[in-house]
Amino acid sequence: MQPGNAVVQQSLVSWAINALGTPALFLLVTAGTVSFCLSLLLTIRGRGAMSAVALVLAAHLPLLTGIFLALLGTISSWMVVATSPTAPKPSEWAEGVSVSLLAPLMGLVLMTPSYTVALVGGLIRALTEDRPPLPPKPIPPDTGRP
Repeated sequence: MQPGNAVVQQSLVSWAINALGTPALFLLVTAGTVSFCLSLLLTIRGRGAMSAVALVLAAHLPLLTGIFLALLGTISSWMVVATSPTAPKPSEWAEGVSVSLLAPLMGLVLMTPSYTVALVGGLIRALTEDRPPLPPKPIPPDTGRP
C-alpha cells in the first residue's frame, strides 16, 4: 500500500446502499413492500386456484427484481470493459460485479417475509378449510361362504 492511501472502514449496510445506488435500492424496497402487501392480501382474501398462482408470483417479486438488477449490473460492468480505450481498472469493473451479486441477495432477503406469510397462510388455510365429509365405504355383498 502506498503511503497516501488510507483504508476506509465502511459498514456492510452503507456499502450495500452505495453499491446498489438509490434507484436500485428504491426498486428493491418497493418490490419487497408490494410483495408483502399482495401476499398478505391474497392469503387473507384470496379464494380459488388462481389465488395460489397469484401468490406464487407475488411472493417472488423481490427476487425477480434482484435478478433483473443483476443483469443490469453485469451489463454495466461489461460496458466499462467494452468502452474503455485502455485496460480498465479492476475497481471500475468490480463496481458492476458487486451490484450484480448484491441485488439478488437483497431480493432474497426482501422476499423472506412475503414467502413466510404465503407459507404460513397456506398452511393455516389448508388445515382449517371446511371440506365435505367423505362418502361411506360400500359394504361388500354377503356371498354366504364362511
